[in-house]
Amino acid sequence: MKRITILIMMMLIVFSACRDKPEVIAPCEEFTGTLTLGIQGGDSPSTVTKEGVSIPEKERNTDLMKYRDVILADFPYKVEIRNYAADATTIKMDVDIAGGDAPDVYWDYLGRVNKYANSKYALPINLTFEELDDYLPSALAPVMKDGELYALPGTFWIAVMIVNKPLVESVGMGGLLEDISWTIDEFLMVVTAVQEKYGPEYYGYPLFASGTGGDYWSSFGWLSAFGAKLYDNGKIVINSKEGIEALEFMKFMSDAGLVAPGVAGLDYKIDLNAMENGNFVACGNTPAYCENFVKPLNGSEPWNAIMMEWPRAPGIDKVPVSVGPDAGMVFASTKHPVEAMELIRYLNSVEMQSFTSKTGTRFASRKSVGNVLANVPSWVIATEMVDKNGVFDTGVGLENYVEVRNLYPSMLQAIFSEEMTIQEAVDRFVKEGTAILERE
Repeated sequence: MKRITILIMMMLIVFSACRDKPEVIAPCEEFTGTLTLGIQGGDSPSTVTKEGVSIPEKERNTDLMKYRDVILADFPYKVEIRNYAADATTIKMDVDIAGGDAPDVYWDYLGRVNKYANSKYALPINLTFEELDDYLPSALAPVMKDGELYALPGTFWIAVMIVNKPLVESVGMGGLLEDISWTIDEFLMVVTAVQEKYGPEYYGYPLFASGTGGDYWSSFGWLSAFGAKLYDNGKIVINSKEGIEALEFMKFMSDAGLVAPGVAGLDYKIDLNAMENGNFVACGNTPAYCENFVKPLNGSEPWNAIMMEWPRAPGIDKVPVSVGPDAGMVFASTKHPVEAMELIRYLNSVEMQSFTSKTGTRFASRKSVGNVLANVPSWVIATEMVDKNGVFDTGVGLENYVEVRNLYPSMLQAIFSEEMTIQEAVDRFVKEGTAILERE
């Protein structure tokens, strides 16, 4: 009887270890199967070696793949890479889920991951207090649902204002760019001086509204400039006093010819080409843009752009920046929850975030990653920008983010085409967007 009691106690201890800690690094039994990892676009030839050394473009080939041979090189289990969101949609994932064939782990842009990172599809992730403390609070907030963590935030890009320094200096106002911060009045002074010297086909900024692509470059910064928010705590709040003021200012710039004409029909390409065209004071882009020479299309001398905060309206001290975070989750349908949790932790370990930040010039959500690019000025400046101003809520934490986001351009189009008044367009967006957010 005594031996039986001891045996039962030992079995209970083993069972408890497997049951209570599903994310432990060492599985209870040796795993010999294959995990499936869904990522955007599938695997691709690596642009860097395992050591993080860049590979010349002409030498890249399928002998060295990004995930198989570099990122997952030291992971102990076999992993099958699946291609998702190659078209920037979740259609393929929806099809696989409907067919009962979701991957074990999904790693992608948070705006797509969060469609599934909830109690319906995902396993909750239990981090230790030490691990939780290592993440930036603003990075964890979008992946928390009802007090549970359903995804791990990875690295992210940052949207900043890029400024044509030579153009500003040519009108004698280079001194305004000595600090990364400036005001709306200072920005307007520069644009006015540029147009007076070079003519009306020079503009302050390339606003665009024909689609969702690059919306964080087009208008989100101007919302921040007026202290406005698009979302707050899962609700649409652009119908605030500050939100209306920000939209009124953007409409004013359009009416006054301070932005390129035809805002309602323009897309992000006008922003991508703004500095090369040479006739814009500023545009939106990532900090990495400042690390390379701008090569003007007119053949003039290459030059370096600089980054600035979006100009501040009177009374505004902080201008939060938009960020684009990656994130990973484990599907609840996985037959290998322990190993899948191990994979998601591995992909988001301090080592992997350090590697991704260095090789992709991205920014880490884990504090202990540290200044991995302290020798890159744009990275340091952008990091300070986030620390000072915080993060603008672009809605990537919403379960129905994509659907609500698709309504935003039509609001701007209605405003800039004068189909509706600003208040009417905002009210329609809030009504239709809220109906989607409250849909069960």
